[in-house]
Amino acid sequence: MIAENDRSIPPALQRRIHDGYRGHKRLILQRSADHADPLDVATEAQMHEAMDWLLDDASPGAAK
Repeated sequence: MIAENDRSIPPALQRRIHDGYRGHKRLILQRSADHADPLDVATEAQMHEAMDWLLDDASPGAAK
């Protein structure tokens, strides 16, 4: 997850970390948000979908 207006960890650095990871991944962009801003409803839904995907992907016997 990248907060678009993050003043703690620059979004460009967050994106470099994301891009450098070669494993399965998803990126959620929290638009118009700073580092500690609460999630809006749409972003929270994306986060739940990503967590479900991550848990499914990590399950024993999951296709890799």
